[in-house]
Amino acid sequence: MVSMKTSLQHLSGIALMDTSCKPEVIWYFDEMELPEDLKERFRVLFQTREKWTLDEIRPYVQ
Repeated sequence: MVSMKTSLQHLSGIALMDTSCKPEVIWYFDEMELPEDLKERFRVLFQTREKWTLDEIRPYVQ
């Protein structure tokens, strides 16, 4: 049996995790698919998730 360890940091900028449900859910959310226009990008980000930590949002606004 092959054992593999991973980290949520590996998904930074390509996926989000919803910890409010059980089991927790991870879904695809790629930074490259967001609008380039900053105002529109923030609109999409805050439509997707009302509250972000700095570490969560950083890859989507750099």
